[in-house]
Order: sequence, then C-alpha cells, then structure tokens
Amino acid sequence: METASEVREARELHARVYLERRYVKADEVDRGVLATRVDPWAESATYFLARSPTGRAVAVGRQIYSDDPAALPALRLPGLDDGVVSQVQRQGGSRVVEISALAVHATAPRDTAIQLYSHMWLHSIECEHTAWIMAIHPALARSIVGLLGPVIVPMGPPQWFMGSDVIPAVIWTDQAAQIIHCTAAQSRDLPMRSRLPTLFPANEAVRRP
Repeated sequence: METASEVREARELHARVYLERRYVKADEVDRGVLATRVDPWAESATYFLARSPTGRAVAVGRQIYSDDPAALPALRLPGLDDGVVSQVQRQGGSRVVEISALAVHATAPRDTAIQLYSHMWLHSIECEHTAWIMAIHPALARSIVGLLGPVIVPMGPPQWFMGSDVIPAVIWTDQAAQIIHCTAAQSRDLPMRSRLPTLFPANEAVRRP
C-alpha cells in the first residue's frame, strides 16, 4: 500500500479482524485503527492488502522496519536464544524485517494468506532482506510448515503477546527458499505445492555470518 488512504484501509481491516477475534478490546481501537499505545509500530511499516475478486479488502499484513533490529517488537520478547538474536542483529537494520499484523477476514478466499505472504516475500527479495522476524501464532506456524516445509526457526518459548499465544521465530530467506524448492519437488502432484518456487523464488541476498 502506497497512499495514505490505502494504508488507512489496511490498518482499519487489521483492527476490525483483531476485534472480532478478541485479540484487542474495543477501548484499544481509536477512530477505526489500533491505538498508538497498543500498536506503536504502524508508522514504521509497509502494509500489504489482499482483495477479493470484487475488490473488497479481506486480508492484511505488514513488514516492520527498524535501523536497529533489536528494537523490533518480536526481538524484545523475553527468553530468546542469544545466539539466534545475535545472528539476526549482525544482518543490520536494512536486512531484517518483522512480519506482523496478519489479519485474514473469515470471508477471504482460500489460500489468501499464502498469496499475501508471497507478495511480501517478493518485496523482501527486491529489498535484499535476509531475515523475517515473527511473533507467530502456533496454528499459523503449523500451517506454514505444513505447506512450505520446516522454514520457521524458533527463537524462544511460546508466550503471550498482542492478545494471543505466539512463538518468537525467524525465517532465514536464503535457507527458506531452498527448503521450499525441496518441498515443491517432493509434492509435484499437489497443485499449490508445485507452485511454491514461483510464489517464493530464491533470494540472492548474502546473509552475514
């Protein structure tokens, strides 16, 4: 989303879905979007919006940026693995984004979430991102791994964050692309899996040791 009105639409859908799922309370929404005290990262993010064939907004996601990766919300959670966190920090702020605010409306077409992730992935390749940081719901993590393969690397124990249980995790984009390619090669008879290398192509960015 590039214009202010598009970003506003994405933020409103984010708040609406989170309210419906009781991740936030009514008094945590301010004029249709999450209040700054609840979501201080909205101004440091690029938003992605999925629309139904009729043009209705049905899903949203975003990439949060910070010059200092340690400032990203998922990297501030307690109990994280120091080694993994250090490796993430070595990538530098321009190479690390946090994948956040995934909100898919109940009426969204099937596979909307994976299509949304695909577009965020393509954007990350253009920007040479080497790490996706996530505070991911366990059910979504299982769904991603079930489709793409073991691309998610846990960074710490499951814990409560933004209204639900989450797993702090990282997806290394270079490693994930290889795993996705292997998953697709082993499941050529499944239409969606056979498309994975197109949806999530290889990332040529070099990860810093």
